[in-house]
Amino acid sequence: MSKIKYFILIILSALLLLLIIFLLYRETKNQNKKINNYPRNEIERTSLIDNEDLDGDGLNNYTEIEFGSNPNEADSDGDGLSDWLEKSLGTDPNNPDTDGDGVSDYDEYINLTNPLGPGDLDSDGDGLSNKQEVELGSNPYSVDTNQDGIPDGNALKQGISLNNNDLDDDGVTNFEEILRGTNPHKADSDGDGIDDYQQIFGHPRPTIKK
Repeated sequence: MSKIKYFILIILSALLLLLIIFLLYRETKNQNKKINNYPRNEIERTSLIDNEDLDGDGLNNYTEIEFGSNPNEADSDGDGLSDWLEKSLGTDPNNPDTDGDGVSDYDEYINLTNPLGPGDLDSDGDGLSNKQEVELGSNPYSVDTNQDGIPDGNALKQGISLNNNDLDDDGVTNFEEILRGTNPHKADSDGDGIDDYQQIFGHPRPTIKK
């Protein structure tokens, strides 16, 4: 091999080595830098620690990227609602007025109106708005406030208490009475002198010693 060819080979080898070093340096730099440009299409997933929560808003980095919010900002759109709450409500974390009605998501939320469209907010989807539930004393975040098996919306239509799961205090829940055809408002539905509990279960209601 001539000296010229040997010299050219050495130069090419050196250039290749420099290129490899440069690529390794750039990859290391990318993996160590913080998330500054948050749109998901600009973030290399390999540089994310998915379970980390950089902004402390209750959503980890991976969830924020999927949701479209900023993993460096607890309130991406600055509307007063955290990204975690916006995700729970289904509102847009990057738009302070999701439904474009001129009232911010925050104002709609605190006033119990719907930030997703017209009407009032119904957080638990039971057919009663949050505003109605507050007025009735039921839980706007629980489909069945008194856990009697009857959704609050249905209970209201049937004239059953949303907070008391045994209206007639006969030991049988409102839901159980409806299923069995007895009256949740009367301890002795048929007025025969035997309360519903004994007729349903075949024995008197146990006495609880105090």
